[in-house]
Amino acid sequence: MNVTVTQLGGVQIVHLDGALVANSVQEFDRIVDGLLARDKREFVVEVESLTGVDSAGLEALTRLQGHCEERLGNVRLAGVNPTLKTIIEITRLSRRLAFSDTTDAAVAEFG
Repeated sequence: MNVTVTQLGGVQIVHLDGALVANSVQEFDRIVDGLLARDKREFVVEVESLTGVDSAGLEALTRLQGHCEERLGNVRLAGVNPTLKTIIEITRLSRRLAFSDTTDAAVAEFG
């Protein structure tokens, strides 16, 4: 999986390309932990190029959300496809993970 980060205002845009699964979660965690250590707390995770996700990937996303909440921040997913949306809803993670159709819409949610 390839993870790239850009910034738009104070919002960190984390673009995922590939599968967020057990063997790639460490890379995702390393990158977002570095951002959190620099006091970043507002994230948009772009998932339109995500080719797969497993329980470890979902856990990584909810862990990021928890760290952001502790810092009075938030995470929004952008570009969620119907399959991922269904997985998030079935696992009831929609209570923790908010999503928007586009990155611009997600960034706008931060005001």
